Amino acid sequence: EKMGGGKFDYESPRWKRVRAAVLRRDNYQCRRCRRFGRIRQAEIVHHIRHADEAPELAYRADNLVSLCRECHNKAHPEKGDGAAMAAGPRDPPLSGAPSAGFTFMAGV
Repeated sequence: EKMGGGKFDYESPRWKRVRAAVLRRDNYQCRRCRRFGRIRQAEIVHHIRHADEAPELAYRADNLVSLCRECHNKAHPEKGDGAAMAAGPRDPPLSGAPSAGFTFMAGV
């Protein structure tokens, strides 16, 4: 589901249902922080393969991960705070992520 201009519709009822299910699946915790032994509340459901690049994966739970705002910013350095992360190594794949060679920050 896309809005005018080709952007993904984050306000659609379908997205809101899928987002809620993913947050529940991940116990409302940031999966990236958990990998490093930290417990932080997830606020954002992130597309591992971006919805605009892979619309067929936009609603698939195996392409979605719950993240805290800080980790989401690191996944999107083009949006501001994650510029330092962009130059660093990419994270290994999360369990449950698409296995076609994509990593946590693929498509960034």
